[in-house]
Formats: sequence, C-alpha cells, structure tokens
Amino acid sequence: GRELTGRMALGARTPTDAKSIRRFLEAPELMNAPDVAAFHGRAVKFFGEPLFADGWPFAAIPIGGERAEPIGVLYADIVSSPDEDIPPLDNRTQASLNILAELLDDAAVQAQDS
Repeated sequence: GRELTGRMALGARTPTDAKSIRRFLEAPELMNAPDVAAFHGRAVKFFGEPLFADGWPFAAIPIGGERAEPIGVLYADIVSSPDEDIPPLDNRTQASLNILAELLDDAAVQAQDS
C-alpha cells in the first residue's frame, strides 16, 4: 500500500533514522494521525497524537496538494516533557504555518510545471 516514508530529520533530537519511519496511508489506526490526516485532508494539522511522545506542540504540513494529491508531509515538533503543561501553537504561529504551506504548494506546482 501507499505510505509516507521519512526522508530527513533536523534538530537536536532525532529519535530514529528518518528513513526508517514508514506511515501507511490506508492503515485504519492511522487515519486520525496528524501526518496522515494532513496528507488526506490537504490541510495543516496542529492537533492529535504526536508522532513522538516528547514532541508537542507540532505541525503536520502537506506539500504540493494544491492541484493534486500531496507529494508528502513536513512534520515539525518542539521537544517537551510529557509532564509539562505546554499550550498548542498560538493563532499567529498557526497562521504563519498555513502561509508556509501555501508557499510550499506553489513551489511544488511550479516545479511540476517546469
């Protein structure tokens, strides 16, 4: 079946080799996972179960889904302790990430057109 496969990881914490991450797009137990939901819904997701236990808040950003199925998902999180009471990303940050998603979509479409 189709899947999202990790390509690279950046940052201080890389819990695993990014290329070992495989998320099956049709797995029923993953339909509400933020990365899979972002892919299918073609929209940035800020809520749900994070991919990593210490990764909150997070954003799952679909790439290139403006005119067709997305080509992937950019996943970003902030390392935090599960004991900490950390709020979700604020409205301003969410709006900024939605704009980033639009810019990434535009870039992907332009790359496909050339």
